[in-house]
Amino acid sequence: MFTTNVCDLQENRQSTIQVAAYGNYFKLLDPYQHPRVLHTYPHETYRYIDILEYDAHVLNGASIQTNPSNVNSQVARYIEESASYGNQWIVANDEQGSAGVGIPPDNDYRNGESIDELVSAVVWGTLMAGGHGVEAYFGYNRAHNDLNAEDWRSRNEWWNRCKIALDFFNMIPFSTMTVEKEVVNGGSYCLAQRGLMYIVYFKNSNSNTIDLSHTSGNFSVHWYVAASRYLIRIHTLKFSTLLL
Repeated sequence: MFTTNVCDLQENRQSTIQVAAYGNYFKLLDPYQHPRVLHTYPHETYRYIDILEYDAHVLNGASIQTNPSNVNSQVARYIEESASYGNQWIVANDEQGSAGVGIPPDNDYRNGESIDELVSAVVWGTLMAGGHGVEAYFGYNRAHNDLNAEDWRSRNEWWNRCKIALDFFNMIPFSTMTVEKEVVNGGSYCLAQRGLMYIVYFKNSNSNTIDLSHTSGNFSVHWYVAASRYLIRIHTLKFSTLLL
């Protein structure tokens, strides 16, 4: 998907009025009406609210730069906030973590960095929040970075993990599902067609619960093993709270 970043507040300090003016200019100029999004500093995502309050329809989305641990909550927040203003945005995660790191090469994870944790927080965190995708950023302190990258195979395992997530989402009716974080614990992610289907992503191997006391009926329980792409049917049961 092609997007137009109306302004990048890392490089300038345009006011809300100026951002709206640029957004409207691109809106009038572009015959194909590509999405118009805004990218900010990690600590200035409040600018999205400023834009929504000024003109909720000048942009189509947000291109969020933030730390991996904040991706899920930030993506979910601005989808929900924009919907409350009458124009639900498409929201992506762009530029993960610090500018010097981003997505490291497969052979250069350092000091406790983990591709498992990064994929969990960024890829699954975005998609399970209803986000439309991830723009992988190659930090400038690592090889094959955003200033000189010629070999995208340097992140081959990252792309493999992204493909696994996309394969899974192509198996579910995600466009008709909403975030239901109140039915899970421990920071797990949940998308649902309430009363019909619940997709839960467990971030850790601790005891996890799914609370379906608000619904009734029989549910078929499946387990998706992301590393191998296996979808395993466990059993069918009737329950209000499931401990996994």
